[in-house]
Amino acid sequence: MRGGDYGYRRRTLEPFIAVNAETPGTLPMTSSTGESPTGLIIYESDQLPADYRGDLLVASWGEHRIDRYHLTPDGAAFKATTQPVIAGEEHFRPAGIAAGPDGSLYVGDWADRSYPLHGKGRVWRISAVNPGEQQKDNTITSSDWQTRNAAARQLLTQGEVGVTALKAALKIEDPRVRAVALNTLVSVDKLTLEQAASILQDKQAGLREQAVTILPEKLIELTKIAQEDPSPAVQAAALRRISTKSALPLIFKRLASPDKFMQQAARQGLRNTLSDTELAEVFSHADPTVRLGVILLLKDTRSKPSTPLLKQALNDENPQVRFAAVEWIGRDELHEFRETLIADLASKATTPELLKAYLAAIAQLDGVMKDWTRGTTGDWWVSKSQARQQAAQLLELPETTPAVLQQILLFLPANDPALSEAILTEFLKSEDPGLQTETVRTLRELESDFARENLLRLANDEAIDANLRAEALIGLDSSFAKNIEPLLKFAEDKNPIVSKESLRTLSGATLTEVQRTRLQQLAAADADKAAAVERIFTRQLNEKRPTRDQLAAWMQTLAGPADSQAGQRLFFHPKGPGCFRCHQIDGRGQQVGPGLIRSNGRIALNRERLVEAIINPSKDIDPGFLPLTIVTIDGKSASGIYHKHNNKERSIYDSKGNVISFKISEIEEMIPSKTSIMPNGLADQMTLQEFRDLIAYLLPEAGSNRSSD
Repeated sequence: MRGGDYGYRRRTLEPFIAVNAETPGTLPMTSSTGESPTGLIIYESDQLPADYRGDLLVASWGEHRIDRYHLTPDGAAFKATTQPVIAGEEHFRPAGIAAGPDGSLYVGDWADRSYPLHGKGRVWRISAVNPGEQQKDNTITSSDWQTRNAAARQLLTQGEVGVTALKAALKIEDPRVRAVALNTLVSVDKLTLEQAASILQDKQAGLREQAVTILPEKLIELTKIAQEDPSPAVQAAALRRISTKSALPLIFKRLASPDKFMQQAARQGLRNTLSDTELAEVFSHADPTVRLGVILLLKDTRSKPSTPLLKQALNDENPQVRFAAVEWIGRDELHEFRETLIADLASKATTPELLKAYLAAIAQLDGVMKDWTRGTTGDWWVSKSQARQQAAQLLELPETTPAVLQQILLFLPANDPALSEAILTEFLKSEDPGLQTETVRTLRELESDFARENLLRLANDEAIDANLRAEALIGLDSSFAKNIEPLLKFAEDKNPIVSKESLRTLSGATLTEVQRTRLQQLAAADADKAAAVERIFTRQLNEKRPTRDQLAAWMQTLAGPADSQAGQRLFFHPKGPGCFRCHQIDGRGQQVGPGLIRSNGRIALNRERLVEAIINPSKDIDPGFLPLTIVTIDGKSASGIYHKHNNKERSIYDSKGNVISFKISEIEEMIPSKTSIMPNGLADQMTLQEFRDLIAYLLPEAGSNRSSD
């Protein structure tokens, strides 16, 4: 998207870099790619099968593949499905790709992992097995885009006769022909108002979007189209060209759109319409989405910032506005704000992203960038700065709010010396349920008598919230015999939240006959607990459920009431499906698989796509996470997704989130796989109610309480 910010930052710190719209104002990927994509074309020719037309073909140097991406409209942008076209081994290194005059593909293959010139390179020609005999069409109706464009330019040389032919082409059924005719006519300003109006009513949204993007303003009513066109992509194209103040109410409305591409279009329209001075005046607007749009635009002007405006932004109630202000201060090293950032940490760093942003900006002001080198990534700045110490100092300050304390517990390792027994005990006494819950989760990571004693005490306390009791008993590992009896007692608890969580925590436990009998009696007395008890005994569930290919039946089966807090516990439960081992959400978990980024409380997937990803994870694998199997010379093998590689070794993440490394000299082959490392059968590890709860956590309904935080 022209003018779009996709999060790349040349020289900054990790909290301010976005990969998939993690920071305010950045745009999400249509799709990730394999590692090191070095060449891309849109296939618009006629030798390969017809369904290849319009698809992207991408050369992935690092993963030895040519991948194909099929795009379909999704709001103001696109979504993509992908599949490998060619998958090679270690010495297939596609570095470039192009389409030849006959529609075949040519791929430049570097053929070696080393970068210096070595003379081993190859060029491959990829063609259809049976292309068939086709008479070459050299006219504007050709299936090949280069031929169409050349024919259109040739028509222009014929004067009015050619222009008339191009106008006639606007009515040809093939939208590709109409598109090239439109481009060519606009280039010589040969469209009338009536012809432009007809094009703006074309049945193809893509052609309308093209027209809105390139037509002269005298032929188009941009505000009307931005309001009335049925396609969000066409609306966004019009918004990007708007420059009249009468359209400001519409622009402000679109800034609040859940579609990030629509937001970007509205910001572009706002940029066209108002000067920097006028934008600063709008920053007092009551709508936080307008204030966010304004500060993002002013931040990107690189002009001298307004001190009063930045002070106002740092005190804004909206965390995204505060984030943008903090990023601006750190990027431009505005040292006059250092003490303000330090003072604000205790009350304003209320999300995981904000805490890291404040600490990173302070580190930038303190000169940490002197240690930055090209290629430096990740959280290196934390150890090179006073970030952990500054966070730890906040633990004992009376002005530090519970919301900020929660973020510090997420930021500091559970075994950090600053998280003393006295501090954790004090936090457990807090009246803030979010701080209590995060403290319990910290205790669950500690293998100490202190942690177990407090978890057991909380789980036994019937006077406190049942959800907090459930969080506590998760930390009673059932692989230790001393925890079995307490968990059996909790399984018999009158509160269903506590009893169900205890039964899940008992999964895989080794039980005596007496203990098994107690559970059998519990299952006989309460049908709702029977499935969970059966899982403890057999590690399987006998509930009737659809097959993985019956998505519609699954959607019907999973309809019904659900508990988002129970879903959150399931996501992070060590005896659950293990989501947290590969996915990060709400500041917790590991970033092995695709991140689960929330927008307006919900992750990007819709309910149907989320269910399908769980029941059939290999159906549509994100290309950035396609797995491979590494086989060593001595016959060992492991499967996973790329973690990192260099000139000495290859590292992969396995399905449990563990990193496995191999020396390149010991690798015999690396075999691409079409099977996701997200295991099949995850749905079979959950009761149907647990599955419903998990969906409710990831896709909370409007107005619901997303979690105990």
